[in-house]
Amino acid sequence: MSRPLVVIFSVVCDDGIDEIERPIIEESGAEIVIVNNMEEFDKVIPEMDAMIVANAVIDRNILSRAKRCRAIIRHGMGVDNVDVEAATEFGIMMCNVPDFNLEEVSDHALAFALALARYMPHYNWTIQQEKKWHHMSYPVPKRIGRMILGIVGFGKIGRLLARKARPLFGEVMACDPFINRDAAAELGVTVKDDLDDLLRESDIVSVHVPSTRETFHLIDDRRIRLMKPTAHLINTARGPLVDMEALVAALKEGVIAGAGFDVIEGEFSPDMNHPMFSEKRLFFTPHTAWYSSDALKKLRTTAAEEARDVIMGKIPIGRLNGVPIRKV
Repeated sequence: MSRPLVVIFSVVCDDGIDEIERPIIEESGAEIVIVNNMEEFDKVIPEMDAMIVANAVIDRNILSRAKRCRAIIRHGMGVDNVDVEAATEFGIMMCNVPDFNLEEVSDHALAFALALARYMPHYNWTIQQEKKWHHMSYPVPKRIGRMILGIVGFGKIGRLLARKARPLFGEVMACDPFINRDAAAELGVTVKDDLDDLLRESDIVSVHVPSTRETFHLIDDRRIRLMKPTAHLINTARGPLVDMEALVAALKEGVIAGAGFDVIEGEFSPDMNHPMFSEKRLFFTPHTAWYSSDALKKLRTTAAEEARDVIMGKIPIGRLNGVPIRKV
């Protein structure tokens, strides 16, 4: 009888799998294949018993051919690049790696908030691109201790951000249809039931919700135009949450003061000539909010452990769709 096959298709493993993944997965007796492109991946789809993927789009066509596959393990928390509905239909378990980067993403959002509040990206642009050394190149900033930070989405990352930001900002608000009001009260966070109200009142807005059909362009042109002209918008969650075309237009018109983004729509093959990359009021990092040596090690280790557990018939900690382990 041939050994089970675990396929790894992930940029996270560019330095190889011998140090972390191999010794863990081989505990199950499985063979491991690492692939680097869709052509290589396509060849192993029918034979794989589990796959670990990062950014590859796993659609219905791929899943229909994965007759042996018991589980998909996503190198990350979000699973919007996988057709989870189709996976469930085909009896394939969908897993993620929960909680590996909560500290990093909340730190990154807070760093964005502080940098934008003090106009640091704007001043840096003025100095480097416009060759001006002048403190009056932007409006006088408000003291951070008098600012309102609005958090859209009050899950684990939103709550961590609130805990870290509360001693610095004058007020922290949060809006989430499923908000834990006791947790908000414990953190000294003001609950806003209407997202529009939060956008109107906040000096800085940080978005922390999953990407779903319901949250696509949650922050659209209408909502951006509700914000103060001195306000800033931050997105360290998922690109499709914000309508970037509307944001760029609003920035050019001076509707809001600026924005900090770690994620954008189509970020795995971005058009680097897009006007948003020339907008001085828009500050980017290349999807690095999650990134640290600790988070990377936990991500890779947990994903490998989940693949091992699936091959050994155990339910992994990151199962998302309730599908039992397929018997092959």
